[in-house]
Amino acid sequence: MTYCYKCGAKLDEGTIFCPSCGTRQPNTGSKSESEGNIFDKVKDTIKDTPDYSSQIDPRDVNDNKLFAILAYFGLLVLVPIFAAPKKSRYARFHANQGLVLMIFDAVYNVITSIINTALGLPRLISIFGNGGTVGDLVLPSIVSTVLSLFSIVFLVLSVIGIINAATGKCKELPIIGKIRLLK
Repeated sequence: MTYCYKCGAKLDEGTIFCPSCGTRQPNTGSKSESEGNIFDKVKDTIKDTPDYSSQIDPRDVNDNKLFAILAYFGLLVLVPIFAAPKKSRYARFHANQGLVLMIFDAVYNVITSIINTALGLPRLISIFGNGGTVGDLVLPSIVSTVLSLFSIVFLVLSVIGIINAATGKCKELPIIGKIRLLK
């Protein structure tokens, strides 16, 4: 007999998901951990972030849900930072998550702009100044497109945060959720 590594519930041999908490168990099934589907690993990373909902007063959640939701809309993160009650752990938690997300998004956009400028400007000069070809713009266009597509990650994180805030959960965002800027 084995036990769930997350909640400690007894499991039958070969059980993939814990019947108590639903957590996928490691080293079950025919595939090894390294052979697992990348989408399963991403889903597990998103699903298995720490949840502090049990530590928050339900009245705090009901009173400050709008502040928590606003935290994931870019600069509107300033509304819960400055207007939400300072004693609201729920609003502060989501304001922190939204602030970290906004900072990462802003830094990513600056870096992407620098890369796009560095790749694009010399190509444009060579095409229009020294007889270059339109083919000189293919690589910068591909890099720019890939960088733009990667920014979808920030949209997905925002949606996860909005869903968590709207459903009354204090669950960390994947990847960046452990960073604390606000107390």
